[in-house]
Amino acid sequence: RKEDVKSIRQNFPEIYNSDLKLKTTFFWPFLAYFDDTTELLNKIKEWSRNIDKNENQLLNPINCPERQCPLKVQTNQTQEASSIEDREGISDTFEVLSFLILGGVQKCPKDAFLNLVRRSRNKASMKEIKEVIITDPYYLSDVNEDGRTTGGYSNMISYLENLSLTENSVFELITNPSPQTKNSEVAKPIFKRFIQEYFLNVSFSTYSPKYKFHDRFYLIRDNKSEISGVFGPSLNGLLANSIVLMGEIDKQALLALKKVFQQ
Repeated sequence: RKEDVKSIRQNFPEIYNSDLKLKTTFFWPFLAYFDDTTELLNKIKEWSRNIDKNENQLLNPINCPERQCPLKVQTNQTQEASSIEDREGISDTFEVLSFLILGGVQKCPKDAFLNLVRRSRNKASMKEIKEVIITDPYYLSDVNEDGRTTGGYSNMISYLENLSLTENSVFELITNPSPQTKNSEVAKPIFKRFIQEYFLNVSFSTYSPKYKFHDRFYLIRDNKSEISGVFGPSLNGLLANSIVLMGEIDKQALLALKKVFQQ
């Protein structure tokens, strides 16, 4: 994207110096992709100098050996009907790379997750949130799986606040019907009291147990059943030193989730 290239040129102008050398400490996250720092720098230079190629990279053929690769199939559909919108009013334009964020590489992933939540919330057209749906089975656990890092409940507060919910917001918090924690019947009232200290008009419920979710979805819905959201790690792990992949849920997946939660 042009804004990415502009950012590189403004914040990292020395990249174009022929004698620039990167320290190994800044290189280790790229070991799986580049042999050394020189190759990495050359690739960044090449990328930043070719704006047009970057703008169209999502539409280029995808080199995947699988005949039915979903990325390849979706790309072909996009090229055939990039200007057509489906009956639901959702564009066929395929966006994969723009949805994904890697967190936890240099610091705990909490900030990256909350930035993602704010960005997704700001993009959503809904004016007022009526429901917050969380499929995280560990939402009742304040302690991370390592048994040492705490903060699950406070991270829940941070998540709700970054949705622009306030002390007087009226909304329903819908959670996983099968929480994975010890003594969940004891933990539930403690969790509810903690949330109600910050959000006076929150109500609580769970979604139907017939639906099983492997991933952690964080969804919001308005009074017209419009839905938006992100996926990511469990809230009790946001302060741990773990590398996680998180991102916005794309429009086609949101359509399927919308149908699930309307039933």
